[in-house]
Amino acid sequence: MALIYANTPLCDVISHEPSAIPVINRFGILLGTRDSTVASICKRHNIDLEFFLTILNTFINEEYFPEKILKSFCASTIIEYLQKTNAYHLRVQLPNIDRHFGLLIDRSPSDNNLSVIQKLYFELRQELSARIDDDTNSWFPSILEMERNQTPHQKR
Repeated sequence: MALIYANTPLCDVISHEPSAIPVINRFGILLGTRDSTVASICKRHNIDLEFFLTILNTFINEEYFPEKILKSFCASTIIEYLQKTNAYHLRVQLPNIDRHFGLLIDRSPSDNNLSVIQKLYFELRQELSARIDDDTNSWFPSILEMERNQTPHQKR
């Protein structure tokens, strides 16, 4: 899909890129946007329009990575989004993978290597959960503290 702009109807994004729905949901936007533009929805939900567009365009377009724009956002805005992303992985994605793995093993003959793959998955799941924990309890608070301690001329 081409880049998304403030005047793009969000329903067009959803219909052309349904994989972006979880990203959109992390901003508190649910389906049923009708023909509302990205700008009007961001205004209604009190969302930073430029941040929303940057995240969505980065997700949808592999080559799109606006480093200068990303550096312009305050850490608290980025961390809030990352916290929602981490919560989504812990509450939705990982349980979904767990369920599918269980169903696959239950419905497969016993003479396979699925238990080995499942063991590897559980190790990776544990590592991801530990990293998210570290983000939540160490990295994010440290970064937010540094942002709070910046003098006004240091802030972007």
